[in-house]
Amino acid sequence: MNQKLKSKKMLFLYVFVVLISIPLLAYFFNHYNFNKNQKVYKKEYRKESSHNELPTFKSLELEGHQFFPGKTTMPFMDIKVFNPFNDDRVGLFVTGGENQKNKVYLYQNEKFNNIAELINIEGFNEAAYSMVFVDIDNDGLKEIVIGYQSGIYSYKFNTEKQSYQEPVKISNIPEGSIPHDISFADTRKSGVTDLFVCTFVDFAHFTSATYHDNTNKRPNIFLKNNGDGTFVNMTKEANLEFIENTYLSKFVDINNNGFPDLVVAPNTNIGLIYENLGDGTFKKHQLPINYGFWMGLSVDKITREGNKYYILMSNVGNSFPVFLLRGDLEKHEVFQKDYVLLEQVNGFEFKDVTRQKNLYSNVFGWGVAFSDLNNNGRKDAIITENYIKFPLKYHKHFPSKGKAFMQLKNGTFAPFQNEMKLINPNFGYRVITHDFTGNGYEDVVIGNVDGPVKVFFNKGVMNKI
Repeated sequence: MNQKLKSKKMLFLYVFVVLISIPLLAYFFNHYNFNKNQKVYKKEYRKESSHNELPTFKSLELEGHQFFPGKTTMPFMDIKVFNPFNDDRVGLFVTGGENQKNKVYLYQNEKFNNIAELINIEGFNEAAYSMVFVDIDNDGLKEIVIGYQSGIYSYKFNTEKQSYQEPVKISNIPEGSIPHDISFADTRKSGVTDLFVCTFVDFAHFTSATYHDNTNKRPNIFLKNNGDGTFVNMTKEANLEFIENTYLSKFVDINNNGFPDLVVAPNTNIGLIYENLGDGTFKKHQLPINYGFWMGLSVDKITREGNKYYILMSNVGNSFPVFLLRGDLEKHEVFQKDYVLLEQVNGFEFKDVTRQKNLYSNVFGWGVAFSDLNNNGRKDAIITENYIKFPLKYHKHFPSKGKAFMQLKNGTFAPFQNEMKLINPNFGYRVITHDFTGNGYEDVVIGNVDGPVKVFFNKGVMNKI
């Protein structure tokens, strides 16, 4: 009897070790293989001229975001650089999670002081997911617009009191949704700013890896400005009816006709871009990508001389086996796990140049940003990584550090985050850049879910490689 019990225990232990070893081996092989493939690009970067000098970064941690799993809240947050007093003073806005306050860090001499309470912008006792700073009523002063769990609110600046008035609700959001992101543009050449709100299903209704079930998705919202800071929902009229959990959107004039077009990052859909027809309506175009977990989004011209737009979108990489991510996809439908870099061919026609340019990550990624980090006229790329919902808290025990790719003269990219000390072993969610110090080099800010806000001060080109 004891021998049988002992044998069962040994079998259980053996199975447990095997189950743990397989994902660990896959994890380390994934990183080994990626680093091996990057050696040729890093070697080529080092062979190029002095224009490929690397900047170095000095990091600073600020009190950031906490996430407490609940019935409605999701592990999302936002960071933005703005001018809290509507003057030259620069601040960093950090949205608060449930039962947390928003933070506004006023910058001065490489230090940040939280002034959110002073300017009456700490917010509600509910999660805030998105923020933009824009003049919505054409009075010459910019308002703070925040996407909360309960809707979209604006805060108007009082110049006499040097603080913000009580918030005014400017739009509801679909039931069972959260406003994950807000983008803005004068879409009609009307002189006023319209808003596009990316929505995401709330925690209570969320099911992962669901592509065709619209009960697991929410309508995005296009808000037309009446000219006085009030808005009307014109999503249907603008042909922007898009039911999808959408992480991000960007207004960019893709075809250079003066009307900003809309690029979206749909979480479980194909790639889409909406052409602004100039009459208040948009026309949908499909990008050359398949179903994926599209999350981070950056759209930019990445060389000083170039006039082509590039679209960079993050995905899951090799973090999970594909069969676990296909969900309700049909057999003939393709799931795309890899990041994508799209190059503009003409107008709204793009081609996939991800592997050709070597700009991708091997792991689960979120925020992406193009920025010229060493002032050589070529945009580099920063990618944040990890995932709070990894099994067994993988992201805590074996965190990825994020990636910073430097662009070569031939247009390819090579990762140098370790050499530049631009590393973030946290659940990096949003990444933005701004020259806080005024030294002419872009600093990097990463907003971590359930972690600190990390500011990386760019000290400029310090070493030749």
